[in-house]
Amino acid sequence: MATIEATGTVPTMATKSPTGDDKIPSAKVVNKATPKTSRRGYGLKVLVEPKDTDDIDIDIVAVHGIGEAKPEDAWVHPDTKVNWLSDPTMLPDALPKARILTYNYVSYWYGDDAVKQKVDTVAGKMLNALDGKRTTCAQRPILFIGHCFGGLVIQEAYNIANSHREDHPRVANCIAGVVFLGTPHAGIQDSAAFSTLGQLYQGIAQSQLPIEDHALQTMAQDNDVLVRTVHTFTRSITNQASNVNATKLFCFFETQTKVIETNGEKVKFLVHESTTTLSGHEKEGLHLDHFGLNKFEAPDDDCFEVVKNRLVKIASNIQRMTDSPRAERSPRNAFSPPQSPASPRRHHIPSLAAPIAREAYFAKRNKILDVVDERFHASMNVALVGESGNGKTHVAVEYAHKFHEQHPDASVHWVNAGSASQFELSFKRIGENLHLSKKSLDNEDVLELVYDTMRQDVGGQWLMVLDGLDDKSRLVVKDEKGVERCLLDFIPKSHRARILTTTRSKSLAMTMVAKKVECVLDIQTLPEGDASYLLYGKEITDEAKKKAAADVSKRLGGSAGLLVLAHTYRKATRASWKPRNYLDTIRGSAEAKDGDDPALRAWEPIYQIIKEKNPNAAQLLLFMGSLDVQSISTVLFERQELRHIEQLVDYGMVEPSTDRRLYTVTPLIRRCVQTWLVKTNEQDDIREHSLSIMCEKFPMDDGNTADLLLPCALVVLEFEPKSAEAKRNMATLLFRVGQHHVRLRRRQMALDYLKSCISLQESDRESKPEAKEATKRAIAEVQAQGKQLVEQSKAQPPKKREDVQIDKARAELRDLENHLGKDHYEVVRKASDLANLQVLRGSKRDHDEAIGLYQRETQYYKDSKFEVPMDTARNQYNLALAHENSGQLDKAMSLYQSASEITERHLGPSHPQLLRSYGNMASLYGKQGQMEQAERILAVVLQNQRKSLGEDHPETLDTRRNVAMVLEGKGQIKAAKGELEKILASQMRLRDEPAMLRTSCSIATNYRLRGRFKEAREWLESTLAVQEKLLGKTHHDTATTRVMLKELAAVEKTNGVPNEEKSLALVQQDVR
Repeated sequence: MATIEATGTVPTMATKSPTGDDKIPSAKVVNKATPKTSRRGYGLKVLVEPKDTDDIDIDIVAVHGIGEAKPEDAWVHPDTKVNWLSDPTMLPDALPKARILTYNYVSYWYGDDAVKQKVDTVAGKMLNALDGKRTTCAQRPILFIGHCFGGLVIQEAYNIANSHREDHPRVANCIAGVVFLGTPHAGIQDSAAFSTLGQLYQGIAQSQLPIEDHALQTMAQDNDVLVRTVHTFTRSITNQASNVNATKLFCFFETQTKVIETNGEKVKFLVHESTTTLSGHEKEGLHLDHFGLNKFEAPDDDCFEVVKNRLVKIASNIQRMTDSPRAERSPRNAFSPPQSPASPRRHHIPSLAAPIAREAYFAKRNKILDVVDERFHASMNVALVGESGNGKTHVAVEYAHKFHEQHPDASVHWVNAGSASQFELSFKRIGENLHLSKKSLDNEDVLELVYDTMRQDVGGQWLMVLDGLDDKSRLVVKDEKGVERCLLDFIPKSHRARILTTTRSKSLAMTMVAKKVECVLDIQTLPEGDASYLLYGKEITDEAKKKAAADVSKRLGGSAGLLVLAHTYRKATRASWKPRNYLDTIRGSAEAKDGDDPALRAWEPIYQIIKEKNPNAAQLLLFMGSLDVQSISTVLFERQELRHIEQLVDYGMVEPSTDRRLYTVTPLIRRCVQTWLVKTNEQDDIREHSLSIMCEKFPMDDGNTADLLLPCALVVLEFEPKSAEAKRNMATLLFRVGQHHVRLRRRQMALDYLKSCISLQESDRESKPEAKEATKRAIAEVQAQGKQLVEQSKAQPPKKREDVQIDKARAELRDLENHLGKDHYEVVRKASDLANLQVLRGSKRDHDEAIGLYQRETQYYKDSKFEVPMDTARNQYNLALAHENSGQLDKAMSLYQSASEITERHLGPSHPQLLRSYGNMASLYGKQGQMEQAERILAVVLQNQRKSLGEDHPETLDTRRNVAMVLEGKGQIKAAKGELEKILASQMRLRDEPAMLRTSCSIATNYRLRGRFKEAREWLESTLAVQEKLLGKTHHDTATTRVMLKELAAVEKTNGVPNEEKSLALVQQDVR
């Protein structure tokens, strides 16, 4: 407990203010001169900077406390005159690759120039100074040292940087550690004079220096601000505690009292452990008083040794994290505040099921992310193509994070497209993120379920990454009727969707982007600047090092993946690493018969280091690398094996996902492993070992675990077992995989596996009879189930697809209501999903029911204690859409306006979601014949869409179509026709069929307005036929086209030419 003790019979330090409050007694000093320090002595000062700036690993920034008359002496011992921060035998000797700085600020509280410093003012100035000083080392970690009030300054700087990281990008992502030297974090509970934090700091200042009454307007009055600073800081630190890269804290506290004199009284001053430490963080006492905690006599000072060792340990831990090229070190994740439990999101980037985490050293590649973004403005599909190891997946991961930051309410989905089983497992994970019921995911076709759900998302925006799409044939499977289907057909299409594909196949890339050459981006060899950045893990200015990095990159074929291996080898052999020596090493690392394979030559030296230091980790690498799967679930490994895998992560051989649920051996590393196994004649042994492990791990009665392990199991089933034991293991695994497919209702595939199993069993003389009988029974049961289903299908004709979807959604909603009640967030969102389906089906009855469901969601948000504005905006937009489709235009307009106000307030005036609401409002004005209002809004929308989305973006095209309708309403019919034809041509290139059909109806209206009824009828009839097939007969668009045909037929009978009033009515009808 912190104490303030008086010697002898000294009275208490506390006196009463005129109001009766406890007050710190003043100490009068007459004509005391204010200490003078040149303005050049304040601000951020570099004390020590290594000669080779490219070798600097860390910035250490020390911030002094209050009452320092001459801040340049704050860290100097009064007797020896040694500054332990700059003396070459002290901290610079312990951390030779650290740049050491101090931040000096005015901190005296007496004399004519007495200054009251606010903590946020000091912190803000320090952040600005750091931003300016770190322009060439923006990612270098920072370790702060704070004495007394300086620790509070650091905490506030952390809070400001965390809240406004766009203003302080060179600091916000880099605060890796803080060491506090006697920083009080709370007041003293049993002291009337120092019960608040503000009073305590005021007392510290007064204890060190005489203070005039008129200048004693300090921190005691700002107690709430100080408490808020500490609370915000500790809350942020606690929230990132589970992150391996969380900011490291350590608190030193004094154990020696300081005798001070105040008002002629001698008083013992001690701020004890409980006040200067933080719960849950390491701490240690120093046999020093409060004002000596930041001053050390010499290198052999015992207290200096303690502080130095702690700083070295923290700096070493930070360096290990930055040295590990594949560990998840996303500073944004580290600093992100937690989501409010009452503000749930359906999709959130940390749960992104990417096979690897975000890269710490991401090579900019000539602003590749901006190029990807630009291409998406013109097309729904973009493809990244390049060889293994060129970094396609890393670019995709980085773009996914960028997309999420730009569109926080959008969804991000990741699909491993290397094989059918991995593709389907990814879709199941997407289904879970979409909050589809577990029952549906377990019992139904996951691909169709996710496809249908994503198509229902009215106005939804999302990014889907198809990663590793190298062989389309691996995604072709047969259904129960033996009909082949390609899983790529289950990728939904949406106006606001973005599909990013990574592939090694140029032809497949062209297929994915519909032959748009500009949307295929080659991820080739790295530019020289990026090569040096990957090799050294930092920006390099030394020309000799740049040249050395270029030489290494050239030898490694400019491969980003191999440069990361070179970076890893450099870190593992730091003391002896030189570029020339490394080039010699990789030249001699593989035998001549391996040819000139730079991948194997770069891989082998690291593998040999791993094998020497941890043979178990090396063996595990060979096992993982022998499996041709994109990622492996942690459920395959024992706990001790996960520790070995983390070492493989440190050496760049394995890459973890953000949540550490998946581990990936990249194709480049797999190729090296498999080549090595052939070269060393270990392939058969490793494959039989893999078969044994899968046979042991693949469960009989745990469907979830079986789902996770299925991709690995299917790969192992492709091995050719040689020994009798391996063949028995193969039969066992075939049986278990077959039974799992029975659970999945894939009877034909189950039969194939079970028949392969019985074939192996019958060829094995030592096979157990009971095992054979079990397999035969399983085959008979599957065949019987198949016959039963055929009979049922004959007796009951199948329902329409949209009817099945809605029935299913209703059943899921009832199940959730029974389980969670009606007033639960997940239940309300499921009700909203059902409403989305009904809006898509488009009948009048559907729209009426959808309105009731959306209103239920509206009421939930009103009653919710923690309302999420964008959830409310989305709900009001959907409700407006349902009212509009029901013909309730006034209600729809009011709701669109409300949704627009919320969206603009939270997302800005040019956000696509806001423009969509404005576009619908303009459409409503058009339907009501208010063409001037419609034209005015559409002009604003179109201008912003062209700027932010591009001329041929689906949403821009929709707006252009509505503008054409307005032109028709103003009598400019020919001009409208030319624009509609251009729009249709763009939509055909985008393969946006629903939009194409709407534009076709608009062209038919244009023909009718010109009296060309035959062409109008032909357009409407062909459009209706496609709509009925694609959208269904009850869909709103289909019904509207049918009405237009009837009205056209009536006009044709009278050979009437529409007058101006009728023309306007036609335009109003066509505006959709």
